[in-house]
Amino acid sequence: MKTTKLNDMMNRFLEKKEFKFVGPIIYGTTIPDSDIDFKVKVIGTKEMISVGDYYDYMVVEITLVRLNDKLSQVFFDNLSNFNSSRFYELSHGIESYVRSILKPFDIDVRVKVLEDIVLELQ
Repeated sequence: MKTTKLNDMMNRFLEKKEFKFVGPIIYGTTIPDSDIDFKVKVIGTKEMISVGDYYDYMVVEITLVRLNDKLSQVFFDNLSNFNSSRFYELSHGIESYVRSILKPFDIDVRVKVLEDIVLELQ
């Protein structure tokens, strides 16, 4: 289980950084990849089951800050948040990317995006 102190340290590292997701937001289509800038905040950990075993997952909040392509702008325009399960490819891609972001902390952890992804477009 990760401590609050470690979460705070990671959030200080992450708070001023923006990251880029380039990839599909809709599964099984041939539409072009999206280009989205986002921020990450560590919320805590949660024990969850995966393939019959329990694991600690780091729960993160994702805030989309810039939509750099027309497709993303069409999908997310006029929203303040949306449910991540409706955009599995986006959520899964961001979870994988966040795992790579946390490597400098020497943390091998499973990552789970909160149900709601926040939009604070700039």
